[in-house]
Amino acid sequence: MFHDGTLTLHLAHQEPSDLAAQANWLPEPDGEFYLIIRAYVPDRTILDDSYRFPDVIRKQ
Repeated sequence: MFHDGTLTLHLAHQEPSDLAAQANWLPEPDGEFYLIIRAYVPDRTILDDSYRFPDVIRKQ
């Protein structure tokens, strides 16, 4: 996590070679998949759909 509160997750089929990326690596299947966010203790903004999750940025 960065000092500004952001978190970078690395979703990839193969484990990244970069050690920092490995720390936040989530393995994904080979092929198409769906990203689902699970909020265990959602606040009102998530429940009323006014919260906007950050964009997912795909890097090659």
